[in-house]
Amino acid sequence: MQHASWNDFEPMNEARWRALSEKALRGRPWSDVQRERPDGWQVPVRVEPTDPAAQPVGLPERAIAPPEAGQPWQVQQTLDDPASLMQALLHGVQGVRISEAAQQAHGLDALFEGVHLEMVDVHLDGPEATGLLRDLVERQVPAEALTGSCSRDVLRAADGERLARHVEAWGAAYPKLLTWGADAAPWLDAGASLVDALSAVLSGLDAGVAALEKEGIGFEQAVARCTVRWAVGSEVLVEVAALRALRMLWAKWLTHRHAAIRPLWIDARTSTRNFVRALPEDNLLRTTTATYASVLGGADGIETLPHDFREPHATESARRYARNIQHLLREESSLHLTFDPMQGSHALEYLTNQAVERAWNQYVADVSEGGWSTLLEEGIWKERVLAGREQGRKASLFLPRDVERGNAPMPADLAAPVFYPDHEA
Repeated sequence: MQHASWNDFEPMNEARWRALSEKALRGRPWSDVQRERPDGWQVPVRVEPTDPAAQPVGLPERAIAPPEAGQPWQVQQTLDDPASLMQALLHGVQGVRISEAAQQAHGLDALFEGVHLEMVDVHLDGPEATGLLRDLVERQVPAEALTGSCSRDVLRAADGERLARHVEAWGAAYPKLLTWGADAAPWLDAGASLVDALSAVLSGLDAGVAALEKEGIGFEQAVARCTVRWAVGSEVLVEVAALRALRMLWAKWLTHRHAAIRPLWIDARTSTRNFVRALPEDNLLRTTTATYASVLGGADGIETLPHDFREPHATESARRYARNIQHLLREESSLHLTFDPMQGSHALEYLTNQAVERAWNQYVADVSEGGWSTLLEEGIWKERVLAGREQGRKASLFLPRDVERGNAPMPADLAAPVFYPDHEA
């Protein structure tokens, strides 16, 4: 029998780890290796297992599958033309995202030619998805065949009446579609801190529910059609904690409104916040780490952006790399087999509970000041995004390693994050 060399190592436990760590410190205090973060997060080097703030709370169920099914997720990708869409489906994409530009340039007939809609989720991006509903009805797409989303984002200055018409019309024609929600991804890319984005999602949901109820759509009907989109960066522990906190905050928000807890569909995509253009292949490391964090955090749908996303047009090879990152995490790493695989990690539970507490306190304070409309109209949200951007510039974790070590100048394109036209700070 072949010798198992790992059995030669002395077993590791907390006491031995602490002794080795303190020996490595050579008499210095733990605070010497505790990096202070400009965003205010406390990411401790060590966490006491007995600390009440580090105890497991347990995640609510996910929308895609119950806990006994493990940790499956939907592989998503944004496609802009019929050829790339069909190629993505052949290569295992389960949720196709159709950009507003592609909808207008090609039309659904061309995009969906040869596609069995009952076998794939469709996510129609854009503020209105103008004219698409009529096109789908005229094509006689069965109501039960279309699943996915056509979500109107409430984190914009949305007209409540138009939001209600959108939810009513799409919900009547295609009852399985998610039709409204909060898209925090562009704000995160623009610089918003994770805690600010978490509290903003709750404030946005308040605004959306209020608008729908005003137009006669009940609370239960509204939350059944809700979804949240999130951008995930490459700092694994903090990003995983933020995603877990988002699901816990949703449950807390429902309980606060005396409603039954129901799953929330969370779509995650890799963040472009620290993408670089000079060496786009380096972004593969960022997207891989961010996708890994998205899986561990329990996102229901995940889109890995191409590493050349900041170029005018992503290449087919970059899209293939993006798909294969997810396939490797699933088929080679088997990350889909265990529900909430990070549960019980005292460090991660500490970060998750911290995120929930900080975001909820911020949300309650914002509600007392008037909620999302006040944040947006009085410029408070813009100030928070700008402050988050400044914090990010000061944090070495957002910089390429050569820049952090002082071996290279900061690339000019890192001075400004990626903005989307409708979410400029």
